Amino acid sequence: MRYTALSAPIAATTLLSLLLASCSSTAPLPTAPEQGSQAVTVQIKDVSFTGPSWKGQNVTLTGKLYLPGTVAPTNTLPTVVMMHGCSGIWSRKDGKIAKDANGNYVVGSMFTEWGKRLANNGYVALLVDSFTPRNNLDGVCDVDPTVSGISEVTDRPQDAYAAYTFLQNSYSNWVNPQKVGLLGWSNGGSATLSTLASNTWTSNVFKAGVAFYPGCGLRDAYGGLSQSTYVPYAPLRIWHGSIDDLYTGAGSNTAYPCNKRIDRARVLSPSVDFSMTVHTGAQHSFDQARATEAKWTQDDLNAKVTADQDTLDFFNSKLK
Repeated sequence: MRYTALSAPIAATTLLSLLLASCSSTAPLPTAPEQGSQAVTVQIKDVSFTGPSWKGQNVTLTGKLYLPGTVAPTNTLPTVVMMHGCSGIWSRKDGKIAKDANGNYVVGSMFTEWGKRLANNGYVALLVDSFTPRNNLDGVCDVDPTVSGISEVTDRPQDAYAAYTFLQNSYSNWVNPQKVGLLGWSNGGSATLSTLASNTWTSNVFKAGVAFYPGCGLRDAYGGLSQSTYVPYAPLRIWHGSIDDLYTGAGSNTAYPCNKRIDRARVLSPSVDFSMTVHTGAQHSFDQARATEAKWTQDDLNAKVTADQDTLDFFNSKLK
């Protein structure tokens, strides 16, 4: 069920939930819904490109580029720029960044899953690494942005625009510059919101955005929550879990901050295409669930399946 900002969180049971719940509770979940996808050879490339000025110096950003095929297509393709969360792009094992047999850092499986999923559905995808080029391998999950110096409100949106420029200039035979979207998780979801803020950036080049479980406080930017001036310039969807503190506002001064941002945006711009789906019983990072084990529940598994498919459906409707 899709919840608008004016709706109170309520329980919802879908046919999909019932079907999933009937399965064995320990059975692993299929990694992705791939409706309409085609099996292609996905190229994965390490790329680097000029980023924004940061602490007085230009940053050379890096990333992983996912291309659907080995030869440039006849017609350019829709594209998604992906923004990682507060822990960065790298996979971790026993508290340390995982390395492969050659000693190279391993990208988090969720990002690889999404890069390949998008490519198999006819998209170019670029995962932007905002942290490693800024000499931060530990992430910013428990660090104030004034200490880390990497803000999801001011710095990371500039990374997204730098990624767009790179794609437009270096992969013009692959990328349709009129059909580029944003996909972010947690801190990267907040960066997605900030990137799409109206009257903030010099160009409004992104055509759609999806934010998985973002914080919507946005460091009190855009007028704060009670008098928020935030309005996205492109269609925007938020997927949240009902027991995620970033959704409820637990531990902060304001309850349901994302609802407040959406409510205010609709007051300021009644035609704004900005909504949120809240998944009953799902927690933060619910789409990392693969089976009902460790911290994950059936609600998390249900939410992952629905949100992943909703993301593809949304991008297909806005970018294709």
